Amino acid sequence: MYESTWVQWGEPTKPENMLAILRTVVGSDEEARKVLERTKTDEVKKVLTQNTEQAFKDGAFGLPYFVGELFGGEMCEAC
Repeated sequence: MYESTWVQWGEPTKPENMLAILRTVVGSDEEARKVLERTKTDEVKKVLTQNTEQAFKDGAFGLPYFVGELFGGEMCEAC
């Protein structure tokens, strides 16, 4: 997704671009379509909301934003 969005400037919200991104991860159009359909479920939306709230708590201020975990569980935003 990083390469598609930031290197190739593909708009990830367009279904055809998201499908291409997913295909590279899961290996087939069929599996990519299954993943894309699952993103519409309440379960996945709930996890996205939780992760977004946690990112704000961690100090996220833009995208892409990464938080790493060091050995021993310490969080490192600059890793």
